[in-house]
Amino acid sequence: MSEKKSIDVKMFWYTHILVIPKFVTIVTTVDKEGIINAAPYSLGTPFDVGKRNPQILLGMRKSSHSCKNAIETGEFVVNFPSSKYLQDIMETAQFMPKEENELEHTQFTTVPSKKVKPPSIKECSQHLECRFHDIIELDLGQTFVIGDIVDIVVDEEMIAMNRHDRIRLVDPPIYLGDERRRNFYFGKIGEIEQVVFKLPEERDRRKKVRTKLPWEEAALEQLSNIPVFVRETVIELVEDEARKNGYDKVTYELYKKIEEEYAPKDIDNLHY
Repeated sequence: MSEKKSIDVKMFWYTHILVIPKFVTIVTTVDKEGIINAAPYSLGTPFDVGKRNPQILLGMRKSSHSCKNAIETGEFVVNFPSSKYLQDIMETAQFMPKEENELEHTQFTTVPSKKVKPPSIKECSQHLECRFHDIIELDLGQTFVIGDIVDIVVDEEMIAMNRHDRIRLVDPPIYLGDERRRNFYFGKIGEIEQVVFKLPEERDRRKKVRTKLPWEEAALEQLSNIPVFVRETVIELVEDEARKNGYDKVTYELYKKIEEEYAPKDIDNLHY
């Protein structure tokens, strides 16, 4: 193993020397005249993962057509393309006049979105339909757009699939950086390895927990079913909700109500 060495921080530092994998999307917008714009974006992340107000965060150039359209019309769609369309993805990165639709130079076709005006890309198997929420402005024209997700749309066949088959269907390309903003590198899904999380021993289930509010014994019994590594987070969430709703004690009924709202019903391993 070689010696560790510091490197200089440069513009686009995340792709200069470093290899930081990122997902790839194509964002579709329309301007006030209804002209479609499409552009690839990979600097993003799910921002609010709760069910009350799901959001996504996307890094954009403030001067880009995508950013301007999203702000002016208040809507955009995040489409997730397959690695089969790498050349088409790169085609949408071309700097074209505002009145020109990038998708017309690709194999991609559009379909109406369900809740917003910008279209979705038919050849993508999953989409986030969004409304503009806010913008975070940095220097050098960098901006991050926060979008409220108003609809999550997928190809119907994905719903009944297991995780392995969904990954194969979506076939997401992984952006791995570039050289001089000309040669762009992508990875494709090859081997998929499932790693089973080993649950703590039985004795850890009753590990003493620290709470700030009193808890009914029945509520504590439910809490003991939560994996130890997330138990403090759950306590904080439940107690915050209790205070917001005027409770001075966490009851069994309140705990179950919060669990019903926040815990995904289709994830079995939240409990032992």
